[in-house]
Amino acid sequence: MKTASAEYQSILASGLFWAADLFTLTLTCGEILRFTTEAAGLTVNGNAFSWTNIQRTTIKQTCGLEVGQVTLQWNADSSPLIRSLSAGQLASFGFLDRALVEIDRVVMASPGDTSAGTASLFMGYVAQVEVDGPTISLQINSPLDLLNAQIPRNLYQSGCVWGLFDAGCGLSSAAYVVTGTVQSGCTTTQIPSGLTNPDFYFDLGQIAFTSGQNAGISRGVRGYQGGVFTVFPGFPVPPASGDTFQALPGCDKTRTMCSQRFGNLARFRGYPFVPVPETAL
Repeated sequence: MKTASAEYQSILASGLFWAADLFTLTLTCGEILRFTTEAAGLTVNGNAFSWTNIQRTTIKQTCGLEVGQVTLQWNADSSPLIRSLSAGQLASFGFLDRALVEIDRVVMASPGDTSAGTASLFMGYVAQVEVDGPTISLQINSPLDLLNAQIPRNLYQSGCVWGLFDAGCGLSSAAYVVTGTVQSGCTTTQIPSGLTNPDFYFDLGQIAFTSGQNAGISRGVRGYQGGVFTVFPGFPVPPASGDTFQALPGCDKTRTMCSQRFGNLARFRGYPFVPVPETAL
């Protein structure tokens, strides 16, 4: 059930009011974007919402477990929003993927008067991003989409079913994090670090930047040799020499790695001795 303040309801009942939608996008890197359909922009609860050419479809919500959806059509200009990147660049570089989107409605007894507060219309996560010239299409799914998980959760397989550093694994990531500084010669996918860890140590691990244009963004490590990280997908912009990062080793889920690299065999939950499927002729 949606709620609204008494003043909000009174303004609605009067039949004479101004209304606008508010869009709050919280990116996975921690940055927050706020937009409104009000041409003059609005300040609501101390937060400034700027106008942008954004429209939404009818919000689809039903009772039960059906995933709610709404699509945003965003015709953005080339003005930089954050980190000197435009909306189109943010979409193309993956900044909008899995962003939390909140859509609220504000009604005003007079233009710009937002004292009545807001009413929540929808909240969900960006499930799909499409860029077609200046138009960005964002499909937003409600949190019920998170229930679309495979069942059963645990399978009898040779590899460990736990994720590295999760509750089942029991190891603390803080004990394995390695900090480093980017050296010269970076690309979006090749990052020289100067670290002296053994080759392949960070394979299947993660690298996250703590400064520079990529601060707050992490990527999976495809390979690590000679102090150089190879990541996929690439970072939005090439890291600059001197940017700092934190890296975590990876795990290939085998019994050998669990025992030799992490000394955590007691928590290993794989079944490497289950016979492999064979076809009898």
